Amino acid sequence: MATGPENTRVTPPHDPDERYQATEYDAAQEGDDHPLEGPQAQSKLSQLQEWYQQAREGQYENRQQQEIDADFYDGLQWTQEDIDTLQARGQPAFVFNNIKPAVDWVIGTERKTRADFKVFPRKDEDREIAQIKGKLLKYVNDVNNGEYARSRAFKDAARVGVGWLEDGVRDDITKDPIFSGYESWRNIYYDPLSREKDLSDARYLFRVKWVDKDIALRMFPDREEAIKRSARGVSELFRSAEGQEPDDDFIRVMAEHHEQELTGTVGSAAVLDGETINPGNERDRVRLVECWYKEPAKVKIMRGYNEALEGQEFDPQNTEHMRAESEGEVSLRETLRLKMRVAIFTGDALLADQETPYKHNSFPFTPIWGWRRDRDNAPYGMIRNSRDPQEDLNKRASKALHILSSNQVVADKSAVDDWNEAVEQIGRSDGVIRVNGERRFEFVSDKALASEHLQLMQQDQVFIQNTTGVTDENMGRETNATSGKAIQARQEQGQAVTFELFDNLRLAMQIQGEKQLSLVEQYYDMPRKLRIVGQKGQSEFIEINQPRYDENGAVTFDNDITGTQADFVVDQQDFNQTTRQAMFEQLMELSSKLPADITLQMLDLVIDLSDVPNKDELVSRIRKLNGQLGPDEDQDPELKQQQQAKQAEQERDQEIERQDTLSEVQERLAKATNERLGAQKEATELAKELRDNPDLARIVDQLLGSAGYEESRNDLYATLMGRAPPEPNPEPKDQQDQAAVQRGQAALQQAQQPGQPGQPGQPAGDQGAPLGQPEPEEAVPRREPPQ
Repeated sequence: MATGPENTRVTPPHDPDERYQATEYDAAQEGDDHPLEGPQAQSKLSQLQEWYQQAREGQYENRQQQEIDADFYDGLQWTQEDIDTLQARGQPAFVFNNIKPAVDWVIGTERKTRADFKVFPRKDEDREIAQIKGKLLKYVNDVNNGEYARSRAFKDAARVGVGWLEDGVRDDITKDPIFSGYESWRNIYYDPLSREKDLSDARYLFRVKWVDKDIALRMFPDREEAIKRSARGVSELFRSAEGQEPDDDFIRVMAEHHEQELTGTVGSAAVLDGETINPGNERDRVRLVECWYKEPAKVKIMRGYNEALEGQEFDPQNTEHMRAESEGEVSLRETLRLKMRVAIFTGDALLADQETPYKHNSFPFTPIWGWRRDRDNAPYGMIRNSRDPQEDLNKRASKALHILSSNQVVADKSAVDDWNEAVEQIGRSDGVIRVNGERRFEFVSDKALASEHLQLMQQDQVFIQNTTGVTDENMGRETNATSGKAIQARQEQGQAVTFELFDNLRLAMQIQGEKQLSLVEQYYDMPRKLRIVGQKGQSEFIEINQPRYDENGAVTFDNDITGTQADFVVDQQDFNQTTRQAMFEQLMELSSKLPADITLQMLDLVIDLSDVPNKDELVSRIRKLNGQLGPDEDQDPELKQQQQAKQAEQERDQEIERQDTLSEVQERLAKATNERLGAQKEATELAKELRDNPDLARIVDQLLGSAGYEESRNDLYATLMGRAPPEPNPEPKDQQDQAAVQRGQAALQQAQQPGQPGQPGQPAGDQGAPLGQPEPEEAVPRREPPQ
């Protein structure tokens, strides 16, 4: 909450009919033979000035609204006229800024979900060089703080409807040749007839800059007289709101907001908010207008089987173009094309005019749009439709507090003796008022009206949330939504309102990336060794354009950046944060219900949808453990070959392990078979002994019974024969001996039969009934075990 006149909103006094009037000068002082003083150059200057005025007039009304939008974000939500009225009533001018938190939430969301990009080759053999170009673009963004510049431009788009990015080349050899930065929306004027978001149908674009006179003279030493005549002193600009240019925001703000504080000079100084400004300051400034415009021209385009030159404009000064044309690799076709040019002028003097130095033939400025008005495509941001409820909220808050803190009195004139004292006591919470007799003296206060104002304030807050799309659920505030699904549904509903804003950001990133890639392919033409810093601070050094000579002295270049072309693509995954989070939760729930081996195979895709720290490292390790390749790695032939070799090695290891296991099983089986054959041989010999010695069989039965053998004494023979033991059957002693002899003879006969246990034809354990079925009982007399 803020109060006071310092929060005054001032309507910009733009004059659409205002033209910059510079003092006319004699062109002869510049030299009659100067190329920019001829009739053709003066005609071009007139055309540029006409376009400039057309752009200013076409955007005049909307730029006024953009100024107010920016003031509302900064808490400047009262006009001076409203403040004067409130002060006359003794009413405070409160500002309860509900717009700024909503806009800040959108700005913070962009910074939290900054997206990445990729560079893809146009030919299969250029995969490696495309990867290097992708790393170079990251290097360009790092050295120019590209992400922060993009966030500043996005902030302008959210507040006033458009933000601007600039990409170009600088002459300072101590810095990287390619620069990328932010440009204020106040300095840009574009073709008002343009309808496309990439400005592909725009004829011109202006950027206005105020620079010191000495800098301008160094930039254009051959136009000294024109620059001097166009220069204006800082003190003059400070003291004159009428003469200042609305293009320069700094000058405009200082002149408009502090004109009343310029109290004049004290000696040789003027006072501005307590700071001294020297009116004799010799720091003169010059307004430079930079115009990028398209001009129709007949050009020759190369067509043929040389893919590197296909579709490019033929340059007779380029030896490669001349060679390809002479050897028949390409043919030339004349066509009409709009070629980009750049001119700089100040006042009525043209300072420069030349073809664009960039091959991409586009404006070096890239807009990030908010929303655009349908009738004239004028841009506006989140604040435009929230200003009315915000202004109403402030007024009702001020009114409600005024009602609650003020008292009205209805009384007869003679009710009190001293009205000054009575008024003073009325304003006190513990005041005492003496009334004469039964004179009328009543306090009048409508406290219920204050409550109604507060209710309307709450409705205004809801209106602001609805128009901005930032609900309490988005901002983490407690609401009446209790379930997780209800909260998520309201969050998604709120974010749907801002989808267009983030979609325009992605489009701007794509357009800017294409321009940066073109600049890299054009201006990174010297041998260089660059350090690329990864996400975890690890450094990687890459070498580009390294010359290599063969035995004949011919030179080729390793990692030649300028010899190939690639395509720039923005990674869209990071822009859909809510959708990605929902997919992650669904996949996590699904994976918990799948078998472990299937979950392991899809684990890399599940983690890739999450927002956990070091996500890429986790995904990389999971794929390495599973022997998988990522989407980018799957396109790399070298990585594919390495992965195939690794899989072949794993298959060989598995085959060796399988053979070792099989050998071990065979060895154990042979050992078990030999042991079973030995047991069968011992059974045969025992059967012979029992046949010859019936008494021995009886003794063995007795020994088994005394040893606690729970089964009958027939178990000896039944175990040797591989059958279940028969049920005990009481028999006389003589019959028992005879039965024992018979069983021994039967065992001997079975052991001597071919294919039975004990013979090499069949392994032990294969005889008998099938597995799980009982063996048929043998017709052998049963008897009770001995007592």
